[in-house]
Amino acid sequence: MKAISEKNVAGLSAVLSKMSQRMGLANYAESTIVIYVRAVRALGVKLGKSPENIDEEELHEYLLAEKDRLSQSSWHLVKAGIKYCYVEILGMGEVVASIPRSRRDRPLPVVLNRAEVSLLFSHCRSLKHLCILKLAYGTGMRMSEIRKLKLTDIDSERMRIRVCKGKGRKDRDVVLPGSLLAELRQYYKACRPQLYLFNGQTKGKPMAQRSIQHALQRSVKRSGLSKAVTMHSFRHTFACHALEMGMDLVTLQHILGHVHLSTTLDYLRVAEAPKSNWFSPLDLLAH
Repeated sequence: MKAISEKNVAGLSAVLSKMSQRMGLANYAESTIVIYVRAVRALGVKLGKSPENIDEEELHEYLLAEKDRLSQSSWHLVKAGIKYCYVEILGMGEVVASIPRSRRDRPLPVVLNRAEVSLLFSHCRSLKHLCILKLAYGTGMRMSEIRKLKLTDIDSERMRIRVCKGKGRKDRDVVLPGSLLAELRQYYKACRPQLYLFNGQTKGKPMAQRSIQHALQRSVKRSGLSKAVTMHSFRHTFACHALEMGMDLVTLQHILGHVHLSTTLDYLRVAEAPKSNWFSPLDLLAH
């Protein structure tokens, strides 16, 4: 880490401020703004320069060092944030133009079987946390979407849940599992949440992601499962189980909120085809 002069401090602060404002006006998700701004701040602090004073060679060396230090997904976010800064904020696209597109590994997602899902549910000691886990598995919603659910998003007459401003800031509907409705009503009567379905420590404020993650990990520990289970594992599991039960890909794409069908197709790598769809074309020739 190099010492940074007052001039470079001022330059970096101005760039970060402009970046945050521009992304906000462009309706980027708050989490994306935080990640991109943090990436550019780390770049400036590490090299001791404001971004406009960093040349192409220095930037490449920095990204190579970060690639060794970070996970693949984190590194791609850092690279995306830096590219956004140079192209959209500084108008210096030539500095990042030579950064090659890198191929991502495509590891198979962690998917639970039905017995493992039931085991986790049975070791959840809070009705509130149980409802969260069941919503994750029963709807395929992301954790960020569940924690921001409002009471008005639950439509018990149509048995639908409105996901407002999901990833890509798009709205969509998902099915409200009929088997969960009674537990949600029981939870509401016991906790009386305000505004958000799952309040944090302060009513009227959404539950923190960290609190949800801790609740899940406690259930995983008590259950004795050795799989690396995260909240996103329930989304993967929902998708695979839905395919195995015969849900078509286009419907699943809508429910999951995927922009591209190719993203949904990834689940075919781990889902088992419904046995009723199995046949051999050789047998058809016999007729």
